[in-house]
Amino acid sequence: MKNYKIFILVMFLSLIFSSCKKDSNSESVASKLQIINLSGNFGLITMSYKFKRTFELQNFYSEKIIIKNITISNSNFKLESPNPDTTVTSNEIQSCSSELESEKKCLLSVIFQPSNTNFEIGFIEVDYEINGGISSFKFQISGQGKEETETHKLLSQLGNKFIIKFADYNVKGKPIAENKFIKSILEKNHSRKFVYDDFFQDKANKGHEVWDLQLKVPRVIGYVFRSDTRGPSVQFKDCLDEWQNGYKLNDPMTGTEVEYKKQVDKFGNKINCGVEDVGGFWPRTTFPNDLKYINEMLIRYKKMTGEDFDITKQPIDDLPEAPNSKDFKKSNRGYIPTDFGKMTLILNWYLQNQLNLSAHVHENYDFKGFISTSYQAKFVHDWASRTIEGTSTYIMPKGSRWIYVIYTEGGFEMPESNDPDYKITKAPKIKFVKYDNKEVVIAGGVPWEDIMAYTEMDSNKIFFREGFDKMDYKAYKKIYRLLSSFKK
Repeated sequence: MKNYKIFILVMFLSLIFSSCKKDSNSESVASKLQIINLSGNFGLITMSYKFKRTFELQNFYSEKIIIKNITISNSNFKLESPNPDTTVTSNEIQSCSSELESEKKCLLSVIFQPSNTNFEIGFIEVDYEINGGISSFKFQISGQGKEETETHKLLSQLGNKFIIKFADYNVKGKPIAENKFIKSILEKNHSRKFVYDDFFQDKANKGHEVWDLQLKVPRVIGYVFRSDTRGPSVQFKDCLDEWQNGYKLNDPMTGTEVEYKKQVDKFGNKINCGVEDVGGFWPRTTFPNDLKYINEMLIRYKKMTGEDFDITKQPIDDLPEAPNSKDFKKSNRGYIPTDFGKMTLILNWYLQNQLNLSAHVHENYDFKGFISTSYQAKFVHDWASRTIEGTSTYIMPKGSRWIYVIYTEGGFEMPESNDPDYKITKAPKIKFVKYDNKEVVIAGGVPWEDIMAYTEMDSNKIFFREGFDKMDYKAYKKIYRLLSSFKK
């Protein structure tokens, strides 16, 4: 949740992109060179003043690689000779130098020495050679400056535990339809620098109108709501088959089978699959069914053309907001066209648009990199309880239903379809705008530390993160009243 916390979206790390070449002599957008000692699967990398961090880099290729160059884009981060800390699993691993054999690891140490108090972002890039081609592995790190800011002092009041509060009987059974976004105290003196700013600006700088308009959509700092059928913890036996047993995909580039193993820790203990268990909410780019679908199309494409799908040769300017063909509308149900042109259009749409809001609002969430939330708690409650007014639309499965309160720093406050100032290119209608859902879209994922409260809908218990009431009392009181009002 902190403005110096950056997360690397799995879509850039996924096997799927190993088939999308950068050029004719380059391996992939996401390589099989990976850092393996990050906490969690999504690479939250933060560093404090004068803090040294040592990364384990592992070669998952079947051949050795030759490391040509290692650079950091920000001079406040410096490469040093490895001095393994507690995050490194073995102090017998050698430092990253020239050659790295298949399945072997090497150490890469970085120290953060800022010259000021600013929040800093840097990119570490490892250029390497494999099979005569040059590729690169790039990942982002961030750090906080010398002094503890007022924001850091506020954040230090938050704990890891959740405290039970019973619903306020004064408002129980009287649903409150709050239509104002709940701002956070953390908005004060915020730098307004957000995750993916550079990514969006780079796209806009290249003259792509849809990305330029996306920069005009307001980004907000405060609290939003999201419903889910999963509680914080779900027992392993109740998890999806892919979670329990793993699944396999064929690498579109090499044809070799790659196995995604079942979810167990390094000691063989089964990992549960609730929202807290998996570390938060993660976008569709991480879902097995989405990965399988894109993977199958990439394989079909190669069989048709004899070549890998090269995303760099596909136009962005000519991308429609959503292809109107019947084939595309079938695609989110797993349909794969046999026509080369249609397949190219669909692949280009999915692989170019993970963080394109104009694509997101067209109601096809497959392989997208956003998390949908709402700042109107009543809408989320009605959605979860299948009581959206004026419709019999299937909303959410029956059974256990939960509402989560999320702190968002830089969420996109989506425009209504009749808002001329922030309307996105030719988007005829924001998803569920007819239900007045007040959508806030979060790019990337939502780590568990950003969950400030949660409640099961049929329970009078509301769980608040320890210290939230002290850190942001005004917001806490509003959220407590809102959630209490939906209790019976």
